[in-house]
Amino acid sequence: DALLISGALGIGSLGIGGAVTIINVSENVIASVGGTVNAGTIITSGDILILSNFDETISGHAYAGGAGLVGIAAQIVSIKDSGTIKATLVDSSVIEQADDVTLSAKLTQTLWGQSIGGAIGAVAVGVSIASITSEGTVETSLGNGVQIGQTVGKTVGDLALALMVTTTGFAQTIAVAAGAGISAAGADADVDLKRALKTKIGNNAAIKLSGNLSLSGVSAMDADARAI
Repeated sequence: DALLISGALGIGSLGIGGAVTIINVSENVIASVGGTVNAGTIITSGDILILSNFDETISGHAYAGGAGLVGIAAQIVSIKDSGTIKATLVDSSVIEQADDVTLSAKLTQTLWGQSIGGAIGAVAVGVSIASITSEGTVETSLGNGVQIGQTVGKTVGDLALALMVTTTGFAQTIAVAAGAGISAAGADADVDLKRALKTKIGNNAAIKLSGNLSLSGVSAMDADARAI
């Protein structure tokens, strides 16, 4: 998790306050299994779980004020998160025996940006910007040439490849300008949630199951941008 706060205050005949908060995160969370795998014993089978899970909360804030004959306040918050969350069975891997085989990639993410400022003066200018971006991939995959349930006398039950993404993005900007002569204020808030979900079965994969094959992807994205 990350929390970053910036602030500034300028007072004088020319009062300038500027605050900038920039957070860039690029995560790579990869869970992989390779080689020949058997779950259980000669008598009983067990389960195989390949899980890649990432949970994060990022909060960025910028506060600025300017007061004077000329008052200027500008504040910017930029949060960008990208990267890969991946669960994979690598190329040429073999699963001979198992009850349930599950590959699961999961991302839970909250991105929160707030930019607030005000300017007071005979000439007053206030600008407030907040931008939030979530991109990258959440992926499950079976590599090229993977063999599952191909061994004589051994079985694999169910195979599931599951994706789940829950992302909340909130951007709030407030810009205030109060002047006896000229005053201008501008606020812009932007939230862009574009995380991709991918499930892939590679070339020449051989899969034999006594149960079911399941491919699933669930994405819940909530974007809220408020500019005042």
